[in-house]
Amino acid sequence: MKSIRVRIGVGLALLISAAGGEAGAKEFVWKLEPGKTYEVVSKQTMVTGVPTPGGEVSITAKMEMVGRWRVLERDSQGNITMEQTIERMKMEMDTPQGKITVDSNDEATLKSPAAQAFGTMIGRVKKIVVTQKMSPLGKILDTQIKSRDGSDVAGLLPGASASNIKEMVSGNVLRFPNKDIAPGATWTDERTMSMQGLGGAMKLEMNYKYVGTEKLEGKDRDRFDAQIKFVPSGDNQQQANVKGKGTMTVYFDAGAGYTDTTKMKYEVTITRTLFGQTTTATMKNEATTTIRPVQSTSGE
Repeated sequence: MKSIRVRIGVGLALLISAAGGEAGAKEFVWKLEPGKTYEVVSKQTMVTGVPTPGGEVSITAKMEMVGRWRVLERDSQGNITMEQTIERMKMEMDTPQGKITVDSNDEATLKSPAAQAFGTMIGRVKKIVVTQKMSPLGKILDTQIKSRDGSDVAGLLPGASASNIKEMVSGNVLRFPNKDIAPGATWTDERTMSMQGLGGAMKLEMNYKYVGTEKLEGKDRDRFDAQIKFVPSGDNQQQANVKGKGTMTVYFDAGAGYTDTTKMKYEVTITRTLFGQTTTATMKNEATTTIRPVQSTSGE
């Protein structure tokens, strides 16, 4: 179960964004508006193949996470400071022992014996408040982490450091190159992701291509496609060998300056050798993330 929780973290950590299509190059920047709050909804389905003495066992998990980005400031350079929180997490998992359902907004599910380990994790995640400063191109300049109730942040997610949490939340931001982009243009972005118990650190190599402007639900959005490659970093010295690849399509609202919708698929294979015995586990993930401004209660 511990390894499954780590993989859920990996899935959260991979949740990213983008969009595109006109003749000619143009500039893309993030322009989140000060005083506004944006709702970030991520839905993902994970199918994990776990090796057992009797053969591989398949476990399917569905997770929905609802977060809020509250924009505090946008300075004269266009740098955006925002406060990020997770408001709700819901998970359904089919296991050989039965179905587990956990909902952070449903106390009964958090207290059920089968879901207790996951319920504890989800309850702690909701206490985290991350304040980030981001450049107009999507580069994270500064990250501050605290808890809503003043409790020790280090104790909220055992095994996860402040840098792990930073990696998780910054994964939701598409980073643009410092130049105008024309349809067909490509660039590569790299990120580092910690994977305790699954081979140490990994690099995600994101090879982007600007496709152009397309209609999404009747609205013009800029589309970016990416090929994702998992690359072991130099400090990956643990017993696990992790390989993976995936694809991502991002639709960016250039007028409003934020990612509208991100669709992602990836596959990961984890091979371990312990006490002379080699085992292989697999994970397939499909995820969709949307960002929408929260409507004012005053109707504005």
